[in-house]
Amino acid sequence: MKKKILSLLLTLAFIIPINVNAASLGISASSTYVNPGGSVKITVKANGLAGRFSITSSNSGVLSGGTSSEWLENESKTYTFNAKNLGKATITVKAINAADSSSSAPFNGSKSITINVVKPREKSTNNNLKGLSVENYTLSPEFNKDTLEYTVEIGDNAEVIKINAEKEDGYAQLEGDGEKEVVEGANKFEVKVTSETGSEKIYVLNVNVKDNNPIEETINGKTYTLVKRIKSLVLPDGVNKESFTETKVKVGENEIPAYTSEELGLTLIGLKDENNAIYLYKYEDNKITDRYELLTSKGLTIEFKDPTEELEGYTKTTIKIADKEYTVYQNKYTDYALIYGTNIETKEDNWYLYNIKENSLQTYMKNMIDDMNNDFNKQIEQYKVVILGLSGLSLVLLLIAVIAILKKGKRKQVITKLPEIKKEDLKSLENTKELDKAEIIINKVENKKEIVEEKPDKKDKKKKDKKKQKEVKKSDFLNTEDLKEILDNTKTTEILLDDIKKAPKKEKSEVVEEDEMDTEFLNDYKRRKKKRK
Repeated sequence: MKKKILSLLLTLAFIIPINVNAASLGISASSTYVNPGGSVKITVKANGLAGRFSITSSNSGVLSGGTSSEWLENESKTYTFNAKNLGKATITVKAINAADSSSSAPFNGSKSITINVVKPREKSTNNNLKGLSVENYTLSPEFNKDTLEYTVEIGDNAEVIKINAEKEDGYAQLEGDGEKEVVEGANKFEVKVTSETGSEKIYVLNVNVKDNNPIEETINGKTYTLVKRIKSLVLPDGVNKESFTETKVKVGENEIPAYTSEELGLTLIGLKDENNAIYLYKYEDNKITDRYELLTSKGLTIEFKDPTEELEGYTKTTIKIADKEYTVYQNKYTDYALIYGTNIETKEDNWYLYNIKENSLQTYMKNMIDDMNNDFNKQIEQYKVVILGLSGLSLVLLLIAVIAILKKGKRKQVITKLPEIKKEDLKSLENTKELDKAEIIINKVENKKEIVEEKPDKKDKKKKDKKKQKEVKKSDFLNTEDLKEILDNTKTTEILLDDIKKAPKKEKSEVVEEDEMDTEFLNDYKRRKKKRK
């Protein structure tokens, strides 16, 4: 009996359809918080419904938009509401005249959502970490959000570590945490925190994978440690990496990982220096031979080799390229270095010019450059000779000028005292030279009292002469005391002998002040001078 009832129910389930999708009305928002001037998207879903609906805001002064009547038929539609002022507004979707589309039964439901219009928030500048750790290991020093660099020491068996980091601000972005592979030696990881405003802070983790049983080798006087992990060996760019396969070789009694290429005839192992920099070296006939390093620039790839020859004008030194040291020759006056190597295409050894600033490489024409350097050095020597010659000539000219100036400053001056002249001596002077000499002496003494006149008319001159003769007082002769008094009044005590000899003769327009000399003597002097003429 029970079996018959169950069979009947199953038959009815297949014959009579069952509606499993009930009609429903829904509402959602792109955000429930918006700033004044912004907007929010409101999505209305009318599942299994058909009819008219209203989508309105309870406070259009805070949030405006929507519609009072919208036809929806088993669909979803999105409406934009604009935020105007601070406050809250409720968006409601309500059935006006709607029904269940499957059963035609009336539907009177509604749905609402509240939107907050808030003051704009200032973007956060916080770019700090709240916490930092390496799982199962200890940081040194202990974490502090203001300490940016840490060290972690781990054993040589570790191949993966997990960095845990937590940002202090929820709006910041975090990069660099999670699982990280480590290789033997030094490993460096960065955890970066970027604030909402875009400012960055970088925390550095130096993870050192210790080698508890190092295998040391000395090459060219420098001690290296053999690399024991194949992951630590990185093949250089410019080589066909697909031609290499992983293998192991025995160095002494120790087996270490290596890369080998039958195509290139190479077996490479890794050596690590005291700074944890790893270099590839060739392993041939159970011996470590040359360092294997490729440098590529502008389509040129060379295999680096330690230079053996000396270059004149250059100093042998080491420089770092991509954190690895290279032995080069460098001129201290330029930004270039000379690197010796083999062109992997032509298989020729040559010198190459490396631009340190631009990190570029090009072929070095050694012979041509040497010739240019020699010519340049010769020109420099010639310039030195010319400069020395000009310097010597300038010094000689300077000495000549100094001597001339000193001679001019020490010009010999011959000075003689004015002789005492008696009245009788002046009166008895007869010849022309002595009279002229006396006239010069008198004029020199009375230089400041000389009067230079333009040639007067003859009539005016005669009148003036007569007038002067009437006014002049008579006196016997000019005595020595009178002459000294004249000398004292003019503050003159000495006369250059040269000036006396070279003095020009008085013109007719020059006359001596007569009121300071003996009248009879002057008249007598004039008469004699007139006779000579």
